[in-house]
Amino acid sequence: MPAPTGLLPSAGSRLNQIALLADPKLATTNSQFTTENWMLSMDAKRQGRVAEETKRLLSALIAKEIRDPRLGFLTITRVIVSSDLQFATVYVSVLGDTESQRLTMQILERVKGYLRREVGHALGVRVTPELIFKLDHSVEEGTRVLQIMQDLEANG
Repeated sequence: MPAPTGLLPSAGSRLNQIALLADPKLATTNSQFTTENWMLSMDAKRQGRVAEETKRLLSALIAKEIRDPRLGFLTITRVIVSSDLQFATVYVSVLGDTESQRLTMQILERVKGYLRREVGHALGVRVTPELIFKLDHSVEEGTRVLQIMQDLEANG
């Protein structure tokens, strides 16, 4: 038996979203909204929040807690968290030559367990994402392109 149409909330309202979760048959016909789309958008929002918070926490932890003089000057450029929140790929830009970059990546791999545990405690999530560190060359490439543009401007 269909529900009386006068009692249904409008298609985009929060009540309609809740009604869809309870019983998808109650959705109004003019709504493009589906339960699956709502769940996907919520997952994407959470994924983004976890990524940003992980980036913030890792930056603070590396700056304050990791006391290795061989650790080069590094910047966490971005963190990408998998859709199931199991893995977090951390892109790191390291200032210096290839040897200092290699050494910094080795140190990060060595302290990865400690960083993961601390991030997990701070995030308060059920499953802490496994950290995967990758060297980010985008800053170097950007500097190189800028230098080429400046050379062209000076010569042209």
